[in-house]
Amino acid sequence: MAARDELWEPEELEPTELSTDSFGNFLEVGTDKLAVKYVGQGHHENDVGAIQSNNPVPIRRLLYYFEVSIEDAGRNQRIGVGFADRSFKLSRCPGWETNSYGYHGHDGSKYNGSSRGEIYGPKFTTGDIVGAGIHLEEQTVFFTKNGELLGTAFPLDEGTGQALYPTVGLHSMNAKVVVNFGAKPFKFNLAGMIEMERAKLANDISSISMPWSYWHLLVREYLLHHGYSATVKALDKESNPSDAMELASCEAPPRAENGKNSRKMKEKGAPNGVGANRSMSNGETSADTGQPEHKGGCSLSSASGASKLAQMRSGLALDQRGRVRQLLLEGKIDQAIEFLDHEFPGVLTNEDGSSSSTMAFLQCQKFVELVRVGELDNALEYARKMLVHLRDRASEQEHLQEIIALLAYENIEQSPLAPLLSVAQRYGRSGT
Repeated sequence: MAARDELWEPEELEPTELSTDSFGNFLEVGTDKLAVKYVGQGHHENDVGAIQSNNPVPIRRLLYYFEVSIEDAGRNQRIGVGFADRSFKLSRCPGWETNSYGYHGHDGSKYNGSSRGEIYGPKFTTGDIVGAGIHLEEQTVFFTKNGELLGTAFPLDEGTGQALYPTVGLHSMNAKVVVNFGAKPFKFNLAGMIEMERAKLANDISSISMPWSYWHLLVREYLLHHGYSATVKALDKESNPSDAMELASCEAPPRAENGKNSRKMKEKGAPNGVGANRSMSNGETSADTGQPEHKGGCSLSSASGASKLAQMRSGLALDQRGRVRQLLLEGKIDQAIEFLDHEFPGVLTNEDGSSSSTMAFLQCQKFVELVRVGELDNALEYARKMLVHLRDRASEQEHLQEIIALLAYENIEQSPLAPLLSVAQRYGRSGT
């Protein structure tokens, strides 16, 4: 089952320890990378020492949560617990900077993008356990104290698209805290909250009235997108040809009345750039039909509905898509490029002759495959010849820098970039 899950959804990293690659002044981090002590005097505002987790908040879940045990609150209890992005200044407390959120011990206030707090909860001190969480469906931040939920603190800032990291700021002489990312049981009943939220979510979904044909079309488009040809054919065999008129006339389903923030993160920029749907949307052209993909539900006119259904039933390009997917999963990038160039002329180049985003992804994955088998010299030469043109393309820069960084590690399998070598990464590429 584990192997199947790896292929079904790429592995998602999550925080496991504090990052010692970069942290604020006046801090001593324990050898376990979970305990941290403030060794400064804390006289000035910029004497804060902040530290973040090694990995960002994972986003393919309903809730994310961690806890901080206050071993010693220090002289003045100035301790902040919360979240911030990677651009956060490590001489500040979480909540003081843009796109950061914090709950502070000396006054019990909550902070978001300002050094002026708002009344929120009780103060915390030595012996207390403070928790911070993100409700990824509602897109909100919450905190706990000694296992008690203090309620929603903030909505997440919209439009940042930045990953968030658990963050702790210390500004109190001799203060010491220990972070629990889930290796030990939490004081707060996180499982109970998840169960309750899932029940609410299920109620929201069950209150939405949708025709069967909408679900049929939704499932079918997903299968088409990922190239599951046998499953699509089986689905079509069981479907009723008379559904064409229903498909032609159906509209996007209404939102549930009680669905507050109803599935807000579907397209919205959230932590880790969440909300990026893998399926084609926003008018992109489908490789299966050559027609623009419709948005939302079934926005087909009655004149085009039967034609659309006929095109879907034809399985046009489905076998080819499945073949490409299989080649990518096997790491056969050159064969995938050759096959695409033969079966879908033009898909690898733009109108101006430059490499398309699809070609750029394939070239990057080719580099990764060379690194995977230990051909580092060939990988470096390939990068010089084939990837240099991507340096000036903003859409590719981040991924390009990430894969080139593989060469910096002697033992890549034990490095933070190890997931780039996983089968799941190939699946991610084949799903683009």
